[in-house]
Amino acid sequence: GHEIGDVVLKTVAETIREKVRFSDQVFRWGGEEILILYHSDCADAGCTTESIREAIDKKILKVNDQEIHVTATFGISTFQKGKSIQEMFVEADRKMYEGKAQGKNIVVY
Repeated sequence: GHEIGDVVLKTVAETIREKVRFSDQVFRWGGEEILILYHSDCADAGCTTESIREAIDKKILKVNDQEIHVTATFGISTFQKGKSIQEMFVEADRKMYEGKAQGKNIVVY
C-alpha cells in the first residue's frame, strides 16, 4: 500500500543521498524509478551505484509489524559526444530492464 511504498521511497532516497556527491543530481523518475546524474566517469558511477545497491539490499524495513526486504536494479548510460540526453535515458532504461530480466538486484552498464 501507499504507507509501505512511502517508507520504501524515503529509505531508498536517504540511502542514495548518503552515497552520492554534492555535485551529483538525483531525481524521482516515474513511480518507482530514480534517475541519478553523476559527474564522473562510468567506472566511478558503476562503483557508486553498486555501493548504493548493496546498501539498499542490506536494509530490512519494518512497517506495521511487517519486515520488508528491498532490492534495486540499475541501468547505467554514459555521456558520449553526439549522444543526446534522450538517448542516454533510453539506454539506461534498457539496461535496467536487462538487469530485471537477469534476476533483478543488479547494476548493468
